[in-house]
Amino acid sequence: MTSLVISKYNLNMLKLKAKIRQELKRDGSTPAIVYGHKIKNALIEVNDADFDKLYKQTGETSLISLEFGDEKRVVLIRDVQTDPVTDKYIHIDFYQVKMSEKIKVEVALNFIGQAPAVIEYGGILIKNMDKLEIEALPKDLPHEIGIDVSQLKQIEDHICVKDLNIPEGVEVLIDKEQVVAMITSPKVQEEEKPPASAEATAGETEEVKNEDEQTEKNL
Repeated sequence: MTSLVISKYNLNMLKLKAKIRQELKRDGSTPAIVYGHKIKNALIEVNDADFDKLYKQTGETSLISLEFGDEKRVVLIRDVQTDPVTDKYIHIDFYQVKMSEKIKVEVALNFIGQAPAVIEYGGILIKNMDKLEIEALPKDLPHEIGIDVSQLKQIEDHICVKDLNIPEGVEVLIDKEQVVAMITSPKVQEEEKPPASAEATAGETEEVKNEDEQTEKNL
């Protein structure tokens, strides 16, 4: 039986209790699996209400102390499957981490504040990405990365990956020149219409043409 000692860095981790899966009756529980590098998979089930509450707080980049039987494992939520109609949980994957090994994850980007260029000049804020691929030790994983858009003051101002406030110990795995957010000019949606005088002239010309054609037929 594999167990994991919770290190001093993880004393404040949120905890989730589970049961070893036997015969799942779907009485408010969802089947799940715990897997990781060189560990034996564990088939478990978690209470839907408990997991839902925790998932809303942690997302997929916060460490969790998962307890089942007489074991405690430090895990990340790696994949959550839901029913497309009812939105109920179908299956959950937990990835057991090793505190001494770096892992790659996608962390959510949280856009905060208001862009002066939008308020003052009617610019449009374009968000080119909502997640950022990073690598870090489990203890250094951020829950999210905040992006203050109040620095976007003029049309065409932009924020690149290199401008982000990346926590110490975290390595970004994409091109740092990539644009995360930018301000573009407002686009004119309506097509230009011909002047009213031109429309009237065209109508009069067509009317005269029709009269001439009718006169020729009568002759």
